[in-house]
Amino acid sequence: MTTVLSFGAYYDKDWAWLTLGMIFLVVLINLFYAYLKISSGFITFGAASFFSSVGFFISMVSLRKKRFRSEEEIEIVQPPKIQPPKRVSKEFMPGKYVASQTGKRYHAPKCQWAKKINEDKAVWFDTEEEAEREGYEKDKCVA
Repeated sequence: MTTVLSFGAYYDKDWAWLTLGMIFLVVLINLFYAYLKISSGFITFGAASFFSSVGFFISMVSLRKKRFRSEEEIEIVQPPKIQPPKRVSKEFMPGKYVASQTGKRYHAPKCQWAKKINEDKAVWFDTEEEAEREGYEKDKCVA
């Protein structure tokens, strides 16, 4: 029973806190009557009463906290707005040949090596002569 109640309290279930509160209340009442009948050993009864009181208090606070939340405390989560993806034009070609700023060769735009060049570092040329004037060599993919 304690294992089930422990898991219920861990996952903050109302039934677990309510059951624990009732158990601690019964223990407190039993301790009070036992102390009246035996009246010796105040330290033992005092310590047991203290810990039972703390457990009862925690269970009642946990129940009250969950039941009396104001609507202002509960956050309403809005789902994020989904932006439509930007369309990329596949037919836009600033030039006939492309090279990387850090590379040594120029390529045709459909070449597998040209597709690996970052857009930030791409240098476009209209003619082969223009690319060679800039110091780039012709790649095998350029016919």
